[in-house]
Amino acid sequence: AEGTYDSVADDMDGHERFLPKDIGADQVSDFPVIRQPVTKADVGVSWQLKKQVIPVEPGQDALHEALGQAFEGDTLELISEGVYEIWEDINLNIPLMIRAAEGLNEKPVIRHTHPWMSERVILVLEDGSSLNLQGVILDGMAGTSTSAATLVKTSDEYMSSGYSFRANDCEFKNIVFSGGGHFFWSGTTSQPDTMKFKDCLFSNCNGEALLWEISRAVDHGSEQAEIQFFNCTFWNLSGQAVAFREKEDLPFVKIHKLKINHCTFNQSGIDSNETILGDFLQNTEIKNSIFSNNLSSAYSVNISGESNVISYSNLYNAGPVNEAGGIQ
Repeated sequence: AEGTYDSVADDMDGHERFLPKDIGADQVSDFPVIRQPVTKADVGVSWQLKKQVIPVEPGQDALHEALGQAFEGDTLELISEGVYEIWEDINLNIPLMIRAAEGLNEKPVIRHTHPWMSERVILVLEDGSSLNLQGVILDGMAGTSTSAATLVKTSDEYMSSGYSFRANDCEFKNIVFSGGGHFFWSGTTSQPDTMKFKDCLFSNCNGEALLWEISRAVDHGSEQAEIQFFNCTFWNLSGQAVAFREKEDLPFVKIHKLKINHCTFNQSGIDSNETILGDFLQNTEIKNSIFSNNLSSAYSVNISGESNVISYSNLYNAGPVNEAGGIQ
């Protein structure tokens, strides 16, 4: 621009423009700079995203409504005793916690009660999800007109990353479904990173209670997936309590590591099934546990792989351990 602009009274540093005015935006001056260059502290955001705790009252699809408000890492807190009914499967695609509020006399119960669905599932882990359950009951409502097929399962679609699932002080119960149902089912399109069950109860299931279907073609998640059970109790299970089944004869990719400590398996695998069945497990540890009143003609533990150890455990009125399957 050319000419004299009397309206320009100071320069970019905040110094007074005096005659003769220097060319450009900066007037030569020995005075301290008034307008300093800005930093990220000056112009960056002044707020910080915080993980929400979203209170949820009992009621039909109240969990779905709360999930619609949730972001990655948030917590849905069940603040009252009672039943949380859902009419649609809860599909999770973000890391999330669902927990009971402190001080409740009884655990909140989550049930799927849609009257016309043929195969009800309470929770579905989609790609990108992880779930932490604390202090809740998942009830499959066996023997009713709205019985569920599975309590928790992974997506039927390919999952590009490994998932994480943790349950603490929870109950999984009442799954009786045509062909056999599950408390937890991980299909061949997915692989776990870490799964931890602590202080949990598992009762009344007519299929493999917890089933991992292993696909040698799927390679994602951690180097070796670890599934842990600590201080858990299993009873009245027709099928295996814990089962790993290889589904495809493809080049080997991943093996699982199973850790069981201070657990009790009573009447588990009572329909001519093993209590624990595992294809291709490695570095498995079963210790300080009890196997009782299981069908004596079937193995209590039947796993294959390498470096699997059972120690300080008791078998009472139960089948033997298959020592030919890589167990020390």
